[in-house]
Amino acid sequence: DYVYGERWVAPFVLLPIMFLAAAYVRYKATRRVRPYLVAARERVETLRSALNSDNDPVAERQSFAENYISVSSAMTWREFQESMVDESAAPIRNTSRPSAFFNRAAPKLTVLTFASNIFVGAGLILTFLGLIVALNTAAQNMGQDISEAKLSLEHLLTVAGAKFFTSVAGLGASIWLRFTEYNLSHKIRRETDLICE
Repeated sequence: DYVYGERWVAPFVLLPIMFLAAAYVRYKATRRVRPYLVAARERVETLRSALNSDNDPVAERQSFAENYISVSSAMTWREFQESMVDESAAPIRNTSRPSAFFNRAAPKLTVLTFASNIFVGAGLILTFLGLIVALNTAAQNMGQDISEAKLSLEHLLTVAGAKFFTSVAGLGASIWLRFTEYNLSHKIRRETDLICE
């Protein structure tokens, strides 16, 4: 009753706690993805330097074949390398698309999706728990006196309005995490696609 009986708890305690928890989840996800992005960018640069700046696909394949040893040591693509038909031939051919291997290596962001859903659920549960407490408190304070009932109803509406801050916090944290997931997924996909081209 103390937590939900006070109208300042939701906006000044629960809302910041939810956003701090979302910030922590976001930080952990970003920190987990960062090494992959750095390594992918290094590999993209290695591939670009091996392909030169020629737009002709035949010339690019030839350049790749000539620089294959240096590219191969920088890429550390053991599993993909097994799909190569003949590494000494020019052009080098493979039996599988690179995306089949490199997309599997990309970090998955399921934690962000899961956490965003949990924040919506937590916000709704906390809102409804607060409303239940507010309704029970108002019902207990209703008496025979009209002024007492009026005060109880005013208190109910004030406290109930404050409880919706937990829903707002849950939705806000969820939206923030979904944007983070979208941005990180886009960066991962972009770098992985550059390697696979």
